Amino acid sequence: MSNNLLNIAMSGINSANTAMSTIGNNISSSKVDGYKRQTAIMSANNGLKTADGYLGTGAHISKIQREYDSLIDKQYNKSLSNLGMSEVFFQQSQQISKLFAESDSDINSQLNQFFKSIATLSGNAGDQTSRLQVLNDGEDLVNRFKFMDNQLTEEERNSNERVTDYADQVSTLASQIAKLNHDIFNAKSANSIEPFDMLNQREIFIHDLSRLVEVKNEEVDGFINLSLSNGMDLVYQDKNIDLVAFNSNSDSSKVIVGVKNDLGVVKELTLAALGSGKIVGELKYRNQVIDSANNQLNQTALIFAESMNQVHKKGFDLNNAAGIDMFTYGQPEIIANSKNSREDHFTVTFDTSKIGDVQASEYTITRKGSDWEINRLSDNTQIHPHILASGNFEFDGLVVTPPTRPLSQEGDSYQLITVQNAIPDLKLNIISPDKIAAKANRNNGADNAQNLNEIFNLQQEHRINGKKSFAESLISLSTSVGDKANKASSDYTNKLAITKSLFAKQESISGVNLDEEYLELNTILQYYQANAKVLATANQLFDILINNLK
Repeated sequence: MSNNLLNIAMSGINSANTAMSTIGNNISSSKVDGYKRQTAIMSANNGLKTADGYLGTGAHISKIQREYDSLIDKQYNKSLSNLGMSEVFFQQSQQISKLFAESDSDINSQLNQFFKSIATLSGNAGDQTSRLQVLNDGEDLVNRFKFMDNQLTEEERNSNERVTDYADQVSTLASQIAKLNHDIFNAKSANSIEPFDMLNQREIFIHDLSRLVEVKNEEVDGFINLSLSNGMDLVYQDKNIDLVAFNSNSDSSKVIVGVKNDLGVVKELTLAALGSGKIVGELKYRNQVIDSANNQLNQTALIFAESMNQVHKKGFDLNNAAGIDMFTYGQPEIIANSKNSREDHFTVTFDTSKIGDVQASEYTITRKGSDWEINRLSDNTQIHPHILASGNFEFDGLVVTPPTRPLSQEGDSYQLITVQNAIPDLKLNIISPDKIAAKANRNNGADNAQNLNEIFNLQQEHRINGKKSFAESLISLSTSVGDKANKASSDYTNKLAITKSLFAKQESISGVNLDEEYLELNTILQYYQANAKVLATANQLFDILINNLK
C-alpha cells in the first residue's frame, strides 16, 4: 500500500512540476510577439485492478496544449487584409488631400490674379506695364499648374515604388512560410510532437502576409496552404510562387502586380484576384485618387488654355496683326499594348471646336472582330463614336483616325491618353506684350479692349463639360480629393475597430493573462504541496513497516 501511495504522490509531484514549468513559460513569454498560451493537460493514470475494484494510481500530464482557435484566426487574418487596404488608402489620401487644400487655393488665387490683370488691362489696353503684368501672371499660372502636376506625377512614382516593395515583401513572407511548413512537417514526423515555437512564427508570418494581400488558408497534413482570392496557390506545402511588380503592358508608367511561375512567366493579377491588403489599397489609391486628380487637373488646364486661345485669336494686337494662341499645351496620344500580336498606327487630335467636351479620362480601343470597341475608363462606359465621312471616330472632344487596313488581331488593344500631356507641355505662347490681342477689330485704336472683355468673361462661363467654370472645376477637384480622404478615414476607423475586436477574441483564447497565470501557479503550488504531504505520509508508513519487521 505504501508503495502505491508513494507512486501516486510522485505522479502528482511530477505533474505539478510540468504544470508549473508550463505556467512559468507562459509568464516569461507573455511579451513575446505571437506567443500562444500553453496548458498542461492532466489525466488520470490507468487504474490498478484489485479484488475490491480498480484502485487509482495517480495522474500524469497527457499533453501540452497550445491554445488556438483556427476559425477566429482566419477571421482575424481577413480583418488584417481589410485593415491593410483601408489603412494605406486612408494614409495616402490624407497626404494628397493636404496638398490640394494648400495648393488649390494657390492655383485659384493665381487664376483670379490672371483675370484681374486682364481686367486692369481692359481699362487701358495700350499700357505696356499692364500688358507685361498679364504675361507675368499668365506665366505664374502656368507654373502653378506645373507644380501640382509634378507633385502628382512624383506621387505616382512613389506609389509605384510602394507597390513594388509590397510585392517583394509578399514573396519573402511566402518563402518563409513555405520553409516553416517544411521544418514543421519534419519535426512532427520525427517525434509526433508539434513544435510550438515554429507554429507561432508561422502564424506571425501569415498575419504579416495578410496585411499585404488577402489569402485563404487551409491546413492539410500539418502544412498551411495559402491561396489568393482567385484560388491561385501562393504557398503549397513547402513550395511558393513569387508575387512580382512590373510595368503595365497597356501603360508603362504604371506598375501592376502578377505572379511568376516556375518557367518565369508572369501573369497579371486583377484587383479582384488580390482581394484586399496593402497592395490593393495602394493600387486603388493610385487609380481612384492620383490618376483621377491628375486627369481632372490636366482637363481644367487644357480647356482653360484652348478657350483662351479661341477668344484671343479673334482679336488683334498693337501691330494690328491677328491674335495668336495665348498658350500651347500637350496633345493626346495612343499607345499600343506591348502584348499586341500586330501593331496598328492611330492618330488622335483634339476637336478644338468641342474642347469643352473633353473628359478627364483615358480610353481603351480594342479590336473586336472587324470593328473597334472604345471604352472610357473613368466610368467604364462603352463609347459609340460618331463616324465622320473620312472614317474618323469623333467622341468626347476627340478625333481618332483609325488604320485604313488594320493589322491588329482580336483582343489587341490600345490606350488613349487624353489629357495627361496637357500640363507637362503647357506654355505661355506670347513673349512680347505687344502681341496681346486686346481689340476686336484691326481698325480700332490701341485703347480698344473689346476682345479683352470677352476673354475676361470666360472666367464665369461653364466651359468644363458645360457644367463648371475653371475655378469651380479646381474647387471641385480639391473637394473630391478631400471627400475621398474623409470617407477613407471613416472606413479605416471601422476596419480598425473590427480588427481590435477580433484580436481581443484571439487574445482571450491564446493570450497570456498574468493575473490568471499567477492564480493558476498558486493552485498548482498547493497541489504540489498536497502531493508532497502524501509523499511524506507514504514515507512514514514505509518507515513504520520497516521498523515492525526488525
